[in-house]
Amino acid sequence: MKTLAQLLALLCVAFGSLAHALPDTLARFPKVSGEITEIKKGELCTAVRIRLDDDTDRSGVRKLHSALQRKTYYRFKDFRKPDHDEALLLFVRNEAESLKVRDKIVVHGYAIIADLEASRRGFPTCNKIEKQ
Repeated sequence: MKTLAQLLALLCVAFGSLAHALPDTLARFPKVSGEITEIKKGELCTAVRIRLDDDTDRSGVRKLHSALQRKTYYRFKDFRKPDHDEALLLFVRNEAESLKVRDKIVVHGYAIIADLEASRRGFPTCNKIEKQ
């Protein structure tokens, strides 16, 4: 019985440390869709400017730009400010390598994930980019 209690305590500590190590989501945007008008590679990320579809929520896109400016490490001012009917998405790693200008895309699960070392800032990521 004592070993069972010790095993349960050990499992609780292990799951607690694992949950602490997982990154927090600072901001999440379920779906952004439109046509790519510009792709600009920066030093740390790739900026993809899209002309928004009519079904994309404009207030959500404004929140997206605000979150990218306040909650990421990237110099958002290096890229031209998006117009009212545009969105500027930042991608790290190779997420945007297969994209070309004039592609119609739907980005699912775009989020800003907290850096484990500095929880106030993070990096953008997405679950899936779907070409149409």
